[in-house]
Amino acid sequence: MNGFVFAPKYNHHGNDATGAFHPGADIFSKLFGLPEPYLFNNHNTNSKKLREEIYHKIQSAGGPLDCLVYFGHG
Repeated sequence: MNGFVFAPKYNHHGNDATGAFHPGADIFSKLFGLPEPYLFNNHNTNSKKLREEIYHKIQSAGGPLDCLVYFGHG
């Protein structure tokens, strides 16, 4: 399977990132033999640059992707 898993790097509400998103992303990646999750800097205030960075990482994953998985707040 080819996929890309990503999550916010830093906690926003309590320990949401380190307590839930990171462990969930790690488990999913290991379960399906995917690369380590990409943890993006969710404290980056330049939303355009952040989107471009994430898009670039997704494109670098190769394709076609079987799954694109986000662990975080909707």
